[in-house]
Amino acid sequence: MSRREGVDIWCEGGAVSAEPAEGARAGAAVLEQGGNAMDAVAAACLACAVVEPQAVDIGGYALAAVVLEGETGRVWSVDANTVAPMAATADMFQTIPIGDGRPTVNELEFGCSVVDQANFYGPLAVSVPGFMAGVGVLSERWGRLPWKAIVEPAKVIVEDGIPYARVARDVEFKRAAPTETNKTEEKS
Repeated sequence: MSRREGVDIWCEGGAVSAEPAEGARAGAAVLEQGGNAMDAVAAACLACAVVEPQAVDIGGYALAAVVLEGETGRVWSVDANTVAPMAATADMFQTIPIGDGRPTVNELEFGCSVVDQANFYGPLAVSVPGFMAGVGVLSERWGRLPWKAIVEPAKVIVEDGIPYARVARDVEFKRAAPTETNKTEEKS
């Protein structure tokens, strides 16, 4: 195995960049086994989901890709976002002006505020996960290696133990994010 690490993870046959580094290592390991770029992406996504489930998780969305198929010249788009339930409507969340104070996830990612962050917390936040389907499509349609080889780096990370400190920090940040109800109580 000829691998060099620093800011990027380099290996024979390619380079993989991902955050956290465990994701890049997973992708590099798959390349070194003869996998292609799609195999590396799939392995990196799964490793990232294991190491940082608060940011990339198998129960949600986190994958978008544009693939140029070399043999046909055809361009494919893979967007593995969640799918809203059939009863969802465009106006089911009440948006409000961005408030003062610590920004919420909505303000940071979407440039708006939603009452009580109902699109993240509570029963209206439920949607059908698309992450595993997207990773599976990349591997199945354009990858070279069997699924077992793609999953193996993430499996090894789990078996070796996952440091929880990174996850705990983000969970506490999200837990402390103010909702409109909390903002009203704080002002009283």
